[in-house]
Amino acid sequence: MRSRYVLLMLLALFATGAWAADAKDAKGADANANAPVKDTKDVMIQNAWGYEPQPGQDKIALEMEVTCLPTFCKLTGIESKLAASGTMQRYWAKHGRLVVETISAVPLRHGHTMKLGVRTISLVLQGLRRPVTAGQRIPFTLTLILSGKNIEVDGKALIKARPGVGLPASGAQA
Repeated sequence: MRSRYVLLMLLALFATGAWAADAKDAKGADANANAPVKDTKDVMIQNAWGYEPQPGQDKIALEMEVTCLPTFCKLTGIESKLAASGTMQRYWAKHGRLVVETISAVPLRHGHTMKLGVRTISLVLQGLRRPVTAGQRIPFTLTLILSGKNIEVDGKALIKARPGVGLPASGAQA
């Protein structure tokens, strides 16, 4: 029974490979090799949110949970129409100073949910093109490498008010 399953899997792989061979250009290279594919069934994004920027600040850090379902994949970037650029950053203290490291890829284990945010790896949208306020949902796109293909997954992040914003100062009369 197991050999029949393996044979069917090999047949399916061969058929898929033979079908993909039709997508080659005149030079014999795969025309779709680097083109990102929109895909949402293999990657799940949950609980995406971020605090509204402080006055005068033009960047926002997003937190979210990302699950890669079928196999190992790598998160390689974030972008949004609302921002000039997006980066992945890791923060830690070294000799009493804050160290910021820009990361090019984050490995995601299949079937496990990875929480991205302030205490792990921050997804930062920089150069906001318009003001962002609490209650808005801002669109973003994650770029991942899954089974050797670049895929893009769209999501929306809820913007929350910063804690303590709008509260009267201690000792103030209401």
